[in-house]
Amino acid sequence: MARRRLWLSQILVNWIRHHARDMTGIPYGTLAYAPRTAHEPPSTILVACTAILALLLVLAVWPVVRWAITIAHEGGHALFLSALGGSVGSIELGRSKGARGAVNAKKSVCGTSFVLVLLAGYTGPSLFGLLAAILLVQGLSLPVLWLSIVFLVLVLIQVPLRNVFGILAVVTTGAVIFLFARYGGPLTQTVVAHTWIWLLLIGGFRNTVEFRGISRAERRAAKKKEKKKEEGGKKPPKSDAALLHEQTHIPEPFWVGCFLLATLAALLFGGSILLGLVG
Repeated sequence: MARRRLWLSQILVNWIRHHARDMTGIPYGTLAYAPRTAHEPPSTILVACTAILALLLVLAVWPVVRWAITIAHEGGHALFLSALGGSVGSIELGRSKGARGAVNAKKSVCGTSFVLVLLAGYTGPSLFGLLAAILLVQGLSLPVLWLSIVFLVLVLIQVPLRNVFGILAVVTTGAVIFLFARYGGPLTQTVVAHTWIWLLLIGGFRNTVEFRGISRAERRAAKKKEKKKEEGGKKPPKSDAALLHEQTHIPEPFWVGCFLLATLAALLFGGSILLGLVG
């Protein structure tokens, strides 16, 4: 695993160095000193059309879009875990009962740091979308696509080889973005970048709505299975809200409500930024 991560990381660094001029228009090595030029943002009509396109995709092909949201969800956990002093062992992506995943920590964190790591899951796609929206209004559509690819490569490095479905999900998502970023024209790149970020914002909110919609009967069934430790039974994975309840003793519905409010706020604020409603 370590050798594969080092190999993929080296390929990524070499590729970015080679294509840095294509990505930014500035030769590699002078990025820190070159003046930044203002890029003209797309029209409000175009941004609104990409929002409608993203909404239609979320409604029509949600089982497919949800995988991109799950990747961002687990990537949020992994990013915060690494940033707060822990280390990621692997990222698992499975397809039992919908798009689900898990981050296995090599070195975990505790206390407030662990709470932040848990919060970064369901809010992850929306936070990524919000940060990218700030870049998009500066006309930086192409860098947003490349940054998305870099993020996906970093996730891919952590996916174990035995998790074939997870590898295919990450590679497919990255390949689609790469094709548009590398071979698409400026207008195509702008449309794809904005649609992609709208998908994160809208999909992040829908993902929390679905999580809120889990029935009480299903939760009771999960708790019953959790109590059955005999007969070599494997404990079912706990949800982020359940783990937050264990850490803070605050009821799960409170954390579910926090996820809903955070992702809704990110959608409204990020959307307002993209549409030019806020400066």
